[in-house]
Amino acid sequence: MKPGIQKLQEEREALLREVEKINVRLAEETANGESVRLKHNAFYAPRSRRPIRELVLEALQDLSFMTYSRLIALYIKARYGRELPPTRFGTLSVDEQKAFHQGRPRQIWLCHGLTYDRGLAVKRLWAESTWNLSNRILAPTTGRVQHLKMAARLAELARAPDRVFADSDMLRMLAADHARDLPGVIVRRGKFELDLWFDTANKLLAEIEPHDKSAREEAASKLRPQLNDASALFGVPEDLVVLPGGLEKEVQA
Repeated sequence: MKPGIQKLQEEREALLREVEKINVRLAEETANGESVRLKHNAFYAPRSRRPIRELVLEALQDLSFMTYSRLIALYIKARYGRELPPTRFGTLSVDEQKAFHQGRPRQIWLCHGLTYDRGLAVKRLWAESTWNLSNRILAPTTGRVQHLKMAARLAELARAPDRVFADSDMLRMLAADHARDLPGVIVRRGKFELDLWFDTANKLLAEIEPHDKSAREEAASKLRPQLNDASALFGVPEDLVVLPGGLEKEVQA
């Protein structure tokens, strides 16, 4: 990309962020203290025109942990009123890797969760490059931790004022779907016990997350010397095996 074009794109995004801040202030001034439903409201127009890549990055920042494509798509629909076709994630992954290998400068890269033993990409599981490698590792116990983190975070986000989300009802439904698997929790139709779901998920995390975190940190310390910049983000190519000492051996078909 030409430097002039990149600079113009950056300036455009900066202007869009300023417009959004003004819209937030305007909504607050005109709401008269009442909760305002903004589904299909012009407040979301700047975001709806933004690149999908940026919406995915913001969704990951909101959710604060590795997240699967399906939940990201549903969250973006609730948050911004934007539909993401499932096939778009595959294209996004290819585009991100292509940009990386072409040397395009980016402050943050979209990347994938990596298996703890071989550093292979879990391509439906997304993360961002600013996170520590240990926070992008999928250990044997991480699946449960990931679900609990989503349950807690969605319940927390669903407590925000309606004006923050394009579809608050959808967000509460996402929180309810994740709360169904919490022990001792009965999800009743039309009743959203967000505080209970948040507390229950966090209590369970306090019990199991330390062990999982230790396992991910141990795996990261073993994998880190064996990964180059690309494989640390997008995983070791599946036709290669990482050997002790950082050597790579091609697997013969």
